[in-house]
Amino acid sequence: MEDGKRIKGVSLTIAGSMSQLIITLLMGLGGLLILRWPIENSGMISSFWMDLLLYGVFASAAILTLFYFKLPWLVSRIDRLPGSKKYSWLIEALEDFNATLLLQLLSLSALRFFVFIVQYYLLFRLFDVHVSLGQCWSAVSVSFLVMAVIPTIALFTDLGLRGTVSLKLLGLYSSNSLGIGLTAVSIWFINLIIPALAGSLLILGIKKVFKNRNGSLG
Repeated sequence: MEDGKRIKGVSLTIAGSMSQLIITLLMGLGGLLILRWPIENSGMISSFWMDLLLYGVFASAAILTLFYFKLPWLVSRIDRLPGSKKYSWLIEALEDFNATLLLQLLSLSALRFFVFIVQYYLLFRLFDVHVSLGQCWSAVSVSFLVMAVIPTIALFTDLGLRGTVSLKLLGLYSSNSLGIGLTAVSIWFINLIIPALAGSLLILGIKKVFKNRNGSLG
């Protein structure tokens, strides 16, 4: 890949990750507001910690959104820091971003989030977990927020956390623990394992093509 395109790709990844986190925080905040009393009444968290969590998520979302729409200004300030020139190539393309492009990225992140909610809802229906679309949205939004606050590295650790959080939150609406667990596993498999396997097979196929081509040229 050409250097210019590589820099642009890195910059888009940074902006895309920020926009996805903003959507996760905002949706999670909405889900927490809806589920506040059921969560407190179930004993999962006290009123004090719920208030602290709500204020923390709101403040984080507000600050991150401010920085997100001030990315060009932020990059220009980072460039002035001592020793920053060595790594400035990673983010310099962000200076060209405008509000329209940033809003488009934010819209795509919101659409991606909605796709996840629909996946969960359809799989809940498949595994006989009786929840409404609104209940699905609120519980899944909070579970995504929890996973964003407590990031995991290993795939199987992520699966365990995803299943535990889903069971706790969806358990407020449904007693079908098996269906909730199967949904979490299916989401993990569809969105992580299948793309990872497809990407690996694609890379192996490309390497094989180049190997055969080099062999025939030799």
